[in-house]
Amino acid sequence: MLDLDKTKPSGLNPLFRPTLETILVLMEQQIKFGAPNELMEDASLNLRLFQDGLCGMTVTANHNEELLKQDMVGFVPLPGSHQFLVRSDEEMTSCTPQLCPFGKDLDDWGRVNFVPFGSTDAVVGAVSALVSESRQEEAKEFFRFVMSEGLSDSTFREQPLMNSALRSSTIPGYETIMESLTGSENAAIPFRVPNAFELLTELDEKVYSYLVEENYSDAQRRKVSMSLERSWQAMIEMHDSQGRALTTSAFYEKSLGVYDSVSSSDLYIGWLSRGIGWGLGGLSCSLSVALAVWVLSYQNERVVRASQPIFLLLICVGTLVMASSIFPFGMEDDIASYDACSIACMAGL
Repeated sequence: MLDLDKTKPSGLNPLFRPTLETILVLMEQQIKFGAPNELMEDASLNLRLFQDGLCGMTVTANHNEELLKQDMVGFVPLPGSHQFLVRSDEEMTSCTPQLCPFGKDLDDWGRVNFVPFGSTDAVVGAVSALVSESRQEEAKEFFRFVMSEGLSDSTFREQPLMNSALRSSTIPGYETIMESLTGSENAAIPFRVPNAFELLTELDEKVYSYLVEENYSDAQRRKVSMSLERSWQAMIEMHDSQGRALTTSAFYEKSLGVYDSVSSSDLYIGWLSRGIGWGLGGLSCSLSVALAVWVLSYQNERVVRASQPIFLLLICVGTLVMASSIFPFGMEDDIASYDACSIACMAGL
């Protein structure tokens, strides 16, 4: 489970109450001052109204290059929040230089926290550093092929954060502002858990239904947050009950950078067990070599010839190989590096 327990600072409970309820208030205001029927239309509605001069500002992930070139149009990062979630207290509190070190001081709002958000739509792909360099290059070559100009058409989404797209941009200041956002130490990433799509779909549906009904009140906001808490809890329990290697909470804590791996000493073999295993393995290897020497020394004896010396030597070699595998399998990251453990694992296999 994602630790909805109030006593755990990394739990999900404060994400619903008070965080979600605070965000719902902001979304209500956005609907109030936004375009008519914008909940019934797609995202292109606001952009069309903005282009026609009927909207003073709009938020979009698809940056129209020709529109941004116009003298009457400018672009800025999304405004931040003047409040900050204190997980230990489960309360929203005003930003301070200590709580929001990457924020800015504004005249009307005080300290405002700016958090650039990395949208999943702007991610082309990722290459694991744990695979061989040849495979890394093959994956990179595939991504370059997919994003090549020869394949680009209306079915491909523009990738404004790609280095090549930034370098070729003709919009004044666009490259500078995008690099400052992506290079921010306060940048956030999407919700990174294996079942994030199902969880966020549930979140979208309940929030959308609440906004469409326009029955805005503290009681209704609390009802939405509690309903989401229950449904997420059920979905997480169902996901974790399938015998996953890591629970959803572990992935969530990793995305927060607070994950404490369960690599405690009791999970390692330990020097006692390792010493016994290596000792027995060494004894078995020594006996295999000694017996192989004995077979070679007495291979002309009638009893040895009757048992076929070659067959006896094959048995000795087999037991030697089998016993020697205990040594690489005894290598763990408490006594060796990650690369050494990987080599030892492959050698043992």
